[in-house]
Amino acid sequence: MEENRALLDRAERAGRDLTPAEREEFDRRMEEIDRLGEQITRQERLGDVEQELRQPLRGPVVAVRDLDLPRATSDAEWRALGPEESLREHLYRAGLVGGMDTTDVTPGAFLRAVVLGPRSEAERRALAESSDSTGGYTVPDVLAVEFIDRMRRASVMNRVGVRTVPLTSDKTTIARLVSDPVPTWRAENALIGDSDPSFDAVVLRPRSLAVLVKVSRELLEDSVNIEQALTTALTQSMAQEMDRAILFGSGSNNEPLGLTNVAGVNVVDMGANGRHSRTTDRFSTPAMP
Repeated sequence: MEENRALLDRAERAGRDLTPAEREEFDRRMEEIDRLGEQITRQERLGDVEQELRQPLRGPVVAVRDLDLPRATSDAEWRALGPEESLREHLYRAGLVGGMDTTDVTPGAFLRAVVLGPRSEAERRALAESSDSTGGYTVPDVLAVEFIDRMRRASVMNRVGVRTVPLTSDKTTIARLVSDPVPTWRAENALIGDSDPSFDAVVLRPRSLAVLVKVSRELLEDSVNIEQALTTALTQSMAQEMDRAILFGSGSNNEPLGLTNVAGVNVVDMGANGRHSRTTDRFSTPAMP
């Protein structure tokens, strides 16, 4: 890059354009820069995956398997994902999505390619997996998963710790702890009193969240940032609606049931002006705003 900059500066100081030999030299260096950039990107992606694979599995969820899966059946499929974990990498390791490179294919780029045709090999492969022989396109699995990861990163509820459970059927049952076992103090060599926790089942059923966006062909052809604008609009709007449903979903009209409407969720009175009331026993602590 420094050598190419120096080459351009010399030509500019001399008030001339690059000679044919200089242009050939300039183009050769730019091709080498592109090659090295692609190599660096591959190394970084490999390093990210290797780093994730070295991390221990976190927060497994007890699940009831209602049917045998036709594809991979590793325990990783049933694990709840934390906020920083990638759904795409999780499903790729479980063998549920392919490894197609969609680094340069955003949802906006895919929509533009459907109308105007592909501009890169990655877009061509994405369209090849989305043949419209039946009259329409479907988003490739790997691109759909990448879109979900983008939506999760834009979600406030995801950032505060809401976990993602991949579903492979129309319902998945997980266990919920209703009451803890009761520990007791004991004397030396005395028997330990037993106590059982109690559980019940929570059934997870998928709900579909969709958005329809109309874009003119002229805008797709002329705009320099329509791909980024489409991707941002889709991910932000769906993330906001998902956050609202997680907190306030009614559980009817195809909405999931939000935390506010779940039976048994504690409601704590914060007192006047949002402050806790003071207690008078000796274990009381100062009121906190």
